[in-house]
Amino acid sequence: MRRLSMLAGALVAGGAALGLGSVVQSTQNEKIAPRFGPIGELAGYAWEFDGAWIDGTPLVARNEFRSKMNGQFLEASTIADDGEGPYERYLTIYSVQPGTSTLMAHGFTFDGTVSTLEMQRSTSDDGDAVYGATWSAGPAEMKQEIEMEGDSYAWRVWTRPAGTAVEWQQIMDGAWKRADKLDG
Repeated sequence: MRRLSMLAGALVAGGAALGLGSVVQSTQNEKIAPRFGPIGELAGYAWEFDGAWIDGTPLVARNEFRSKMNGQFLEASTIADDGEGPYERYLTIYSVQPGTSTLMAHGFTFDGTVSTLEMQRSTSDDGDAVYGATWSAGPAEMKQEIEMEGDSYAWRVWTRPAGTAVEWQQIMDGAWKRADKLDG
């Protein structure tokens, strides 16, 4: 059985409306619309995770983030390895509608599932950008955050039974690390 995250559907969350229209800034990696804010720094790199869920189940995965359509979209491909060999688990296209601060994640999963999530941006106590989303996944509600931290980003995930006020139970607290610069 494959037990993996709802990663690509909601790995990255909320970009600030830092720019409007089609103005594109050149980062050290790729061109990306300024309205993506700090999340745009993921573009042009592969990010790797080698850790475990809170219950000890191992998770090995790689995200490849690429700027698309002259920096107006951010594409993330997630390759996971659950012990049966690597496979593409998620494809996510991120967008920030000009004039808004909401990052939209349009997710496609290996089993044919399609989802769209709105993700919000906030700031941590130490000034890091934090992106978060909450969504339903069948009988459960999911909540996740990522916190940008230079050459890595913290990834935290919680769950609880859908439609309840039960306290959130954390199932992930790990970090993705910058790996390779991707070819254009």
